[in-house]
Parts: sequence; structure tokens; C-alpha cells
Amino acid sequence: MAVSTENSGNVSGGRRERSSHEVSPLRLLVRCFAEKKGGQWQAFSLEFGLAVQGDSKAEVKAKLDSVIESYLRDALVGEDREHAYELLSRKATWPVYVKYYLIKTILLVTTSTSAGTDRLAYREPWPLEPRHC
Repeated sequence: MAVSTENSGNVSGGRRERSSHEVSPLRLLVRCFAEKKGGQWQAFSLEFGLAVQGDSKAEVKAKLDSVIESYLRDALVGEDREHAYELLSRKATWPVYVKYYLIKTILLVTTSTSAGTDRLAYREPWPLEPRHC
């Protein structure tokens, strides 16, 4: 992932347009959600189409964080580096996106504290460590 240090020079309405090589802060966030189905918890990542299962909300969140970190490490510096573009461009299916925004809406609109006990929607920064070139 390269961050452009050049000024693109394109200004539109007083705002500088982003170059396609610049990193947007939103591109560094991974949208995730977890929900309880029956006696099991499931967690999903929208950005990479990853999913995990576990016995508790904390367990699936920790598992998904670990899977995302491993996925990114393999794609960026590991054995799958030659396929980084495809791996980092991978997204979840549209039903997963719909469920994420539905859960997020339910959590925003519902005032009951019990609504959040079997659902979770969150954004996490990519687990990356800065390096000097």
C-alpha cells in the first residue's frame, strides 16, 4: 500500500481531489458484524468476505480479528503476496452487506439494551505496523 506524497493538483470546488494512489482513512477500516444464531455466534468481515464461528461474542470477535490479521499478513508480505491485489479487493457477498447495515440500523434505532446482546456491528483499523521504506 503506497501513500502518495505528490500533490495531484486537481482542485474541485475548493477541495483537492484524491489520486487513485492515495490511501483514504476509510480504506484502512474493516467493517465487521457478529450475531447469535441458535447457540452459536457468527462473525463476518465485509472487506474480505471472511467468517468465523464461536461460542461467545468475545470469542468470535477475537477469532475474526486474528483471521483478518493473518489474511492481511499473507496478502501483503507472506506467501500470497503475488495475489495481493485480488485478495485485498475481495469483498463479502451483497446479503452480508445487507445484514451488516440492518444490524447497524437496529442497534442505532433501538433504545432497548437487550437489542445489543445478540448482535454487534463495528469497524476496526487494519492491523498493520508502519514501516520505513
